[in-house]
Amino acid sequence: MIYLFLKLTQAVSLLALSVIGLIVALVFIQATTPKEPGGCGVIDTPKFVCGNYMNYLPPKGISDSLKTVFTQGKKLFNYNCSQCHTEFTDVIVGPGMKGILERRKVSWLIPFIQDSQKMIAAGDTAAVNLFNKYNQAQMQSFQLTEQEVSAILFYVGNMGSHEIVYIDSLPPPKID
Repeated sequence: MIYLFLKLTQAVSLLALSVIGLIVALVFIQATTPKEPGGCGVIDTPKFVCGNYMNYLPPKGISDSLKTVFTQGKKLFNYNCSQCHTEFTDVIVGPGMKGILERRKVSWLIPFIQDSQKMIAAGDTAAVNLFNKYNQAQMQSFQLTEQEVSAILFYVGNMGSHEIVYIDSLPPPKID
């Protein structure tokens, strides 16, 4: 009987320590995660928060209209692009988006994002090379307007950036 009592005491003690450790870990995580009004963490450097999506703030010093473009681009990227592309250089299915505006012109990216297969079929060398480089994975065609694709590119160009990156298909910046 004493042996059973000792084992039961050990089990309860172990359970209590586990619960205390879990509470301490949750408090630590809660205390170190920056917050925004919506409750998700907000960051300037890469870190996963709120599921699989990155959550970047718009760059400081941009006009309200460009903040709106940034936010729209972030939503569109998370909904349409994040299943196959990262915001870094990592490859999931297709290439990472970090530095895309240095690698390609916006005038090429917009039609490619809207319908890459059309560009491949037309023999566009860069499109064909990308298609072959990424195991001939077919990128979905998107029914996105030129303005929506521009918003995605503005978001990708500015995520985590401390300096504003403008793209040629956006209106000129306003000085607030």
